[in-house]
Amino acid sequence: MVVQEPAEQLPRVSTVVPVYRGEHCIPDLIARFEECRARCNDLYHELIFICDDPCDNSRELISTLSRNRPWIRTYELASNGGQHLSTAVGMLHTEGDWIVTIDEDLQHPPELIPELLLKTLEQGFDLTYVKSTTATHTRHGRYRDLSSIVAKRLLATLTRDDFSITSSFRAVRGTIARGVALTVDRYAYLDAVLFGATSKKRRGIFRADFSDPRMKGQSGYTFTKLLRHYGRLLSSIGLSITALFVIGSAILSCVLLRGTVAH
Repeated sequence: MVVQEPAEQLPRVSTVVPVYRGEHCIPDLIARFEECRARCNDLYHELIFICDDPCDNSRELISTLSRNRPWIRTYELASNGGQHLSTAVGMLHTEGDWIVTIDEDLQHPPELIPELLLKTLEQGFDLTYVKSTTATHTRHGRYRDLSSIVAKRLLATLTRDDFSITSSFRAVRGTIARGVALTVDRYAYLDAVLFGATSKKRRGIFRADFSDPRMKGQSGYTFTKLLRHYGRLLSSIGLSITALFVIGSAILSCVLLRGTVAH
């Protein structure tokens, strides 16, 4: 009797989405995710929403849309903890061999997950960041992109790690992500902790063409929020308040430059 070898099992992927202001995007995100599942269940094993004390009706909308969709799970933070904490909480509750994190606003296409995972496995990475080959945000968020670029480049000169590769669209090996998530609090910068758990040789970038499709609303990032954001990064990597001042000054310069150009 000939015994057939079992077909190689595809890795299960858990997709984590922190939610703060997503009621206009979540229905489309779930619909697109469902279409992807129709083609490959395992690579879209589960969709996990983390409600970070949303400022709109996202929580109620997810509750309605998740009925009869057992592959959607939802968790809620008692108070707003920020994107990094909510992402870490989502990671902690995953089942997948790999975890992919995406934003709620449709700028990160879920259709890219198979190609992202293939690239990650081919390169032997534990952590892969997805970067757009075009401008990611609309005109409302361009100053956020510029300030982010400047801040990350400055951080690269202050540390031995290149934070310019980071983005909120990432694939992480499940065991590493869940271990890291146990150590993250509201003051931690998630990518700094992920860098500490991975080697340079086992993390990289996957480049793809995508952009932010939103046409309404302003970016949620103000100067104060950006400064707080990078304050968490500096705290996570142990840099001084002097470095925080340098980065804050650079971000402020970007904001002032934007205002000068606008006039």
